[in-house]
Amino acid sequence: MENLALVGLVESLKPVMAEIVIRRVVQQQPNGFIFQTRSVKLPAFKVLADTRHPAIYTSEARPPKETPTTDFLMVLRKHLTSAELVEFRKPFSERIVECVFKTAVPSRELETMSLVLELLPNAPNIILLDAERRVMSSFLPLTPQHGIGEYEIYRMPSSGEKIDLERIADENVPELEAFTSAENPQAWLISNVAGLGPVFAGEIIHRLKRSG
Repeated sequence: MENLALVGLVESLKPVMAEIVIRRVVQQQPNGFIFQTRSVKLPAFKVLADTRHPAIYTSEARPPKETPTTDFLMVLRKHLTSAELVEFRKPFSERIVECVFKTAVPSRELETMSLVLELLPNAPNIILLDAERRVMSSFLPLTPQHGIGEYEIYRMPSSGEKIDLERIADENVPELEAFTSAENPQAWLISNVAGLGPVFAGEIIHRLKRSG
């Protein structure tokens, strides 16, 4: 899923995601988790940590068919069953969605927990953080790009020296002038601007050619 398409999805979901309560967590397939809720507006949503097409769906997509129980599923059930979603957010430049929950766990360190959905092609992951944003558990091992280990404060995987979309939205960026003279401007944008995929990079080049 393109980053800017994910931005639009998150913004459209915010009204229906407000204050939903998790009723049950189901692992439908080896890399898919369904979060069934008590909400009439959004009875369930599904997260697919597939290396080819990581995505979030606003339904169960298919009737639940549980796979053998995994340790990560048990962790999710233990901490997020009956938890209330209090915040649903996304960094502008990253294909990452974060769900912040108020839990029913009687512990200060766990009364608020965050579920980080890294919907990154080739490196998707689902990570559970405690109230201090320390990594409690992850579906897949953390990559070297995170620069952290288990039980350390969470950091998003590094995108290298790419230009942040937030910076482009807020200020003039001199480095962007290089893409107009690049041999392949679309490839330049994808390689140098964080969160910009082929569809929107191609649209930028198309509009530039039309407008001059």
